[in-house]
Amino acid sequence: TAYTNNNEKNEEIVPIQPISSMTALSALDNILSFLTNPPDGFAVKLKNLMEIRSLRSQVMLHNFNSKKQ
Repeated sequence: TAYTNNNEKNEEIVPIQPISSMTALSALDNILSFLTNPPDGFAVKLKNLMEIRSLRSQVMLHNFNSKKQ
């Protein structure tokens, strides 16, 4: 998969490296840790927190299912 960088006149195709499900889980864990222990003055909506938890669950399920195969 690649994306187009529209900031330049010559639209450059930049390849996106695949990310493992374990790397994604680690990143989501870091985000959840930040959001559940936010710095002063930072607030997050419960809905957004629940969506990230749901996304983490989906990645975990994908990781589990891919190991069974």
